[in-house]
This record gives sequence, structure tokens and C-alpha cells, in this order.
Amino acid sequence: MIDNHHYSVYHRGTDRPIMIHGTAAECARAMGVLVASFRSFWCRQRRGRPNACRKWEIIREED
Repeated sequence: MIDNHHYSVYHRGTDRPIMIHGTAAECARAMGVLVASFRSFWCRQRRGRPNACRKWEIIREED
């Protein structure tokens, strides 16, 4: 799966940036998770699932 999107990830408790404008792979590396886990977190968060990701806030950047 090719993903040309960029994301920003913030620590939910402190709003501290973890990765700004990175690829899914770069964000996953910065978070210490697999790319598949990153995509799962983002999908659950995007769909508004409660407790989708308690630790991070993931935002997909618009081009």
C-alpha cells in the first residue's frame, strides 16, 4: 500500500510534538510502533472510536 500522506503526531497529555509532517513510517518509528499499528491507531481515531489512541493524537496533513 502506497501512502503519500504526511502526518503529525502529538503526545495527548502534554501536546508535545512527537513527529511533525512525517510519513506513516517516520511517525511509527518516532512512536516506537509498527507501521501497521500506526495505521490502525489513525483509522480508529479518524472513525471517532472511543479510546482509539489514549497516548497520541494523530493528524493527517493536507497537501
